Amino acid sequence: MFNKITNLYFSLFLTLMINVSYSQCDMPDNSLSLNGTDIWYNSTEIIGGFQFSVDGALPTGASGGDAAAAGFTVSTGGSTVLGFSFTGGTIPAGCGTLTSLSLDGNASGLSNIVMSDPSGNSLNFSYFDSSSGGDVVCEDENACNFGELGECTFSDYQSCDCDGNVYDGYCDCDGSILDECGDCGGNGADVMCDDGSMVCSESDCSSDSEEIESGCDLPENNLYLLNGDVLYNSSTNIGGFQFSLDGGSLNGAVGGDAAAAGFTVSTGGSTVLGFSFTGGTIPAGCGILTSLLFDGTASGLSSIVMSDPSGNSIDFDYYDGSTDPELGTATVQIIHNSASPTVDVYVDGGLAISGFEYRAATGLLELPTSFTVGIAPTGGEVIADFPFELVDGGSYVVVATGLLGDTT
Repeated sequence: MFNKITNLYFSLFLTLMINVSYSQCDMPDNSLSLNGTDIWYNSTEIIGGFQFSVDGALPTGASGGDAAAAGFTVSTGGSTVLGFSFTGGTIPAGCGTLTSLSLDGNASGLSNIVMSDPSGNSLNFSYFDSSSGGDVVCEDENACNFGELGECTFSDYQSCDCDGNVYDGYCDCDGSILDECGDCGGNGADVMCDDGSMVCSESDCSSDSEEIESGCDLPENNLYLLNGDVLYNSSTNIGGFQFSLDGGSLNGAVGGDAAAAGFTVSTGGSTVLGFSFTGGTIPAGCGILTSLLFDGTASGLSSIVMSDPSGNSIDFDYYDGSTDPELGTATVQIIHNSASPTVDVYVDGGLAISGFEYRAATGLLELPTSFTVGIAPTGGEVIADFPFELVDGGSYVVVATGLLGDTT
């Protein structure tokens, strides 16, 4: 008899333990659970509305619970249950029975859970499956474990998915993007060139030296080192030269116009010396003076000494590419010898003489050797341009004749 009572007590205790193994407040945060026909909830946020689907049964009505206490209207349609308040009522954060359903059939769970706060913002809720011993099924499609047992987990990365795959538009998982220089999370173009432009690196700065392809691209009386070739442009016949190589280790010098003129070109230390035992000269002009053989990286030439065939010094410079080749200047006087009309004179697009009258003349103007004169009726647009290429140091008189606009 004692054993029967003991067994009955143990059976009742086990049944009670199973039936009360958890309550609403034992559920994971932000979860719903189906217990018979009751919808249990545990929320860390105030609830302003809800919607979910019943799996395996058809809800025919809903009543009671904290939704009814908050003045919610809870309706059913198909497998969907919808709850909200017309008066702005809310269900406080906490745990309890959300509502009780009338069901046609045996419900297996809830899905398509949508919960919102009083402002209509989505709350991240999942389904807590009490029939599987308290397992949670993640219902959030943005979670790493969507549709799997367990509470929803999300990527710890700012810009990567759960597997560490970088989202489009980013270059790492920390939310960095590629800058205009192609650097992940870089500062963009932060190097200022001499012209004020911003680039990614110093090598991106434009340099006039890149335009030098031959000696004829140089200003007069300049040397320039290009890939071992010493380029020159000279206004005077060259009878001898000497200069030093900056950087690099000299091994010799060959070829060029120096060799063609019969010069002996020798090297010693960083110095290059060229002259002719027979009185040969390199004619005025431009080209390759000589080609240097050296080890290492050379940055240019210095200590330049150039002489004419009589041994007189020629003023030479090294062109470093930092400025545009300078043009020479010429002295110019402009005479207006056209009876009509009074004109405005422009030089290289800038107004130089306003209201220039018939038979008037300018004083002596110092102009670059290369310029363009534009003629316009006074106060009007330029209707004719005349380019000029003059000799450095020359003196010129420019006479305007004929009728403006006459093409004959």
